[in-house]
Amino acid sequence: MADSDSSLKGKLARILKELGNVAQGVDGATLVRRDGLIVSAWTPNLSDDSMAAAMSAALLNIGTNVVNQLELGDLRRVVVSGRVGDIVLTKAAEELILSVITRKGASLGMAFLELNRTREKIAQAMSERK
Repeated sequence: MADSDSSLKGKLARILKELGNVAQGVDGATLVRRDGLIVSAWTPNLSDDSMAAAMSAALLNIGTNVVNQLELGDLRRVVVSGRVGDIVLTKAAEELILSVITRKGASLGMAFLELNRTREKIAQAMSERK
């Protein structure tokens, strides 16, 4: 079991790094459990992964509550925009959140496209584990 867990962690790390390599303007990606614990991260420019992971989980949970209360259907993503970049959050697999940090000027449309592709790869990796 430990080997399959370590090989899954390696596969998830490669998937996140690949996202950073193919999506221009992506500065980091983190896969987080809904309770805020990091499953995997590729964040070369971020000094505190754990703080970002906890905030990502909280934001996605708040976003889910908002769309549920307003009866807007299933939450697709949460985007928080800052002066120098954005953070995009989406559900990646059962109980997992994909958090992507983009720099100012990055195409959010392209980021969304790559986010969806990455989410599919993560879901596939998780289903192979079962």
